[in-house]
Amino acid sequence: MPERTTFRLFGVALRVDAPDASFWPLLSARLPPVEALSPAAPADRRYAVRDDDGARPGMAVRRGARLVLNAPTAAVAADLVVDDVERFLACRAEGLVFVHAGAVAWNGQAILLPGRSGSGKSELVAALLRAGAEYLSDEFAVIDEQGRAHPYARPIVLRRDGFLRVGHESLGARVPARPLPVGRIAVLRHRPGAAWNPTKLSAGEALLELLSFALAGRQRLDLASRTLRLAAIRAEALKGARGEADGAARALIAGMPRRPGGRGGDAGR
Repeated sequence: MPERTTFRLFGVALRVDAPDASFWPLLSARLPPVEALSPAAPADRRYAVRDDDGARPGMAVRRGARLVLNAPTAAVAADLVVDDVERFLACRAEGLVFVHAGAVAWNGQAILLPGRSGSGKSELVAALLRAGAEYLSDEFAVIDEQGRAHPYARPIVLRRDGFLRVGHESLGARVPARPLPVGRIAVLRHRPGAAWNPTKLSAGEALLELLSFALAGRQRLDLASRTLRLAAIRAEALKGARGEADGAARALIAGMPRRPGGRGGDAGR
């Protein structure tokens, strides 16, 4: 029996019509927590996932009336929907900029790890959580107009013999209840055996790095520039190679001062 789910994420309402209730667990495993709405609530964007008509195997994914793609499996269909949702959020979420970055919290401050998918940022995020950090995201740093980082707390995706989705709770971490100022920005590339010796970036250089990883940064250039500038000027910024994730995690949190009213790093345990 067809199943309709309507939900809100960062102020944007989304609707998904699927063949049955089994599709929602696949979708929710790829998203942060959402606000459930009435199935009949108006939506800013609508998706329909249907079993194909027999001409091709798999499922047809539609956005509005437009066919997006044919997916060979329900899991791939969920990936297609989530990819489009994330791009739509980046264009529509009011006053928020989405940056491709891992993000954690330490001593009341956010640490941002800009990087593309497959760059190793999820492994580094997991190592930071094991070290006691709180979880914001392994994929998007969501920055508001005050330069603060909000959680995008989807399950962490680790690339180990395929894809493994891990809940932050299984790493002993929790999600901060409020947005946090950015204390450190680290643009790192993994190089096996590399010693920890990153160079410091100026605020202007850090801003350019963040803009280069901003989703929909060109479409919302004024918002992205204003917002990410605030994050960059208040943070220490580093760039360089890193070795294995656990060692880099220890180096990243070393010496970070506590913000007034901030929580200690052991609050994630």
